Amino acid sequence: MKTLRASFGRTKLFQGNGPTKRRRLRPTAELLEDRLAPATGGFSALGAGAPTNSASLPIEAQYAVSESLGQDDPAYATAASGDGYAVSNATNQYTALLDASGFHLSTGSDSWSLTVQGVGYGGSLQALGAAQSTATANRVEYDYGGVSQWFVNGPLGLQQGFTLALRPAGGTSGAPLTVGLALGGELTATADAG
Repeated sequence: MKTLRASFGRTKLFQGNGPTKRRRLRPTAELLEDRLAPATGGFSALGAGAPTNSASLPIEAQYAVSESLGQDDPAYATAASGDGYAVSNATNQYTALLDASGFHLSTGSDSWSLTVQGVGYGGSLQALGAAQSTATANRVEYDYGGVSQWFVNGPLGLQQGFTLALRPAGGTSGAPLTVGLALGGELTATADAG
């Protein structure tokens, strides 16, 4: 099973065990431990108050901690809204509407959206079709059968990811596995150097 992950905040896409592409969608925020444990100065394997730097944690670990903390905090909870779900995040100053097509995020008077166009290989994409949705605490998942799209709201921001349980049709073409996404809104995504 392969997982692709995109996250609002520090955004990174993953395929399998290695990063494939990285994009930053807003300025880098303060360190994770500054958000989560300001009274102790951070967290580490050495105990509270020990010197730490969240940047030294792999990004996957940072978002796993964010997901876990957000799961127990009602401030990051999902709420049914029309055909989807609404989330808000005071730490990162946004609200978002999540549905089977993707998400629409607003921060102040600015907005940004990411819509799923399909999954396939190279430019040959297949639409995902109808989905069954489930929401628990700070997580929403849309199951399309062989592909699931999920969202997690937490202190580090909104994560969006895709889990492929089955290889999409057309995998013998030699083209790279592709999740087609369309950007919308007033904000612009840019790639980090490197």
